[in-house]
Formats: sequence, structure tokens, C-alpha cells
Amino acid sequence: MTVVKLHYFKGRGRAETTRWMLAANQIDFLNVPVTTAQELAALRESGKPPFGQMPVLEIDGLCLSQSSAMVRYLARKGGFYGSADIDALWCDMLAGVVADFAEVPIAAAFQPTLAHAEANIRAALGKFGPHFENRLAVNGDWLVGSKLSFADVVMAEAMTHAVEWVPDLLAGSALA
Repeated sequence: MTVVKLHYFKGRGRAETTRWMLAANQIDFLNVPVTTAQELAALRESGKPPFGQMPVLEIDGLCLSQSSAMVRYLARKGGFYGSADIDALWCDMLAGVVADFAEVPIAAAFQPTLAHAEANIRAALGKFGPHFENRLAVNGDWLVGSKLSFADVVMAEAMTHAVEWVPDLLAGSALA
């Protein structure tokens, strides 16, 4: 069997949700950290990044890029896209709004102070959290359907990242 490889810089970044989806699929993989400009140039020269960007996922004889496309590929591969077209639609809509929320903790490291980053994350949860909670109230334990979907995975990863910045963020929330 060919080894599945995920090429990315050290750290979570845009590759973390792909890591979570690989885990949900129970796919063993090798993290290949790109730590120097020379390594990045060599990766690009190899032709593996379809658009010259990272992360790059080598799987099933393919070299994939664009995080959301990789996550959706893995969702389809593992049956995490729901059981009907409407489930897939909800997965896509939720993944989109979670991506909007997730931009805030991603940007936290670039804020002038920790207090500023925390305030932005709390505001983002105030904006998006009620919608996420409503979805759970309507659907039960899962965001979509009656089992784990990729919408649950992207939500869990985004919330985990936010809670790393603001540990008490979900206190008293249905999202905890």
C-alpha cells in the first residue's frame, strides 16, 4: 500500500482539518513538514502541488490541494457526506459557515494583543454560535443526519482551535 502523505508547514494551519478527516477515515498518514524555502521549492519543482500551493495530500495515486477539496474528497471516501443530497447540501452549507467562523481564530496570532484576539473570537462565536446551536437543537447529536459527518469534523476542529485561544469560550454553550 502506498503511504499517504500530507505536506505542510509545521503547525495546524490549513492542513489541520484534513488531518482530522484522515483520522475520521482511520487512514494512517505521514506528516511531511516543509521547513525551509529549499524544501518548498523542491516540492513545487516535483509537480506535486497542482497549483503550487500547500497543503498537498498524496492519496490514492493523486496529489490534491485546496483544503476544502481535500476534506470533501475524504468525506466522500469515508461516507461522511450524509446519506442524501439534502444532507450533502447541509454539510456544504455548514462547512462554509464554519470556515467563516474559523478565519477568526486563524487570524488571532496576527492581532496586536491577546485581548484583541480573544474579543474577536468571542464576537465570532456570538455571531455564529446561535446558528450552530440551533442546528444541533433541530437535528440532535449531529449537525447533519444521524451519524458523524464532515460538518461535525470541521466544526469540532474549528471550535478546538478557538478554545485554544479562549479556554472558557464554550462554557455554558450547547457546543461544549
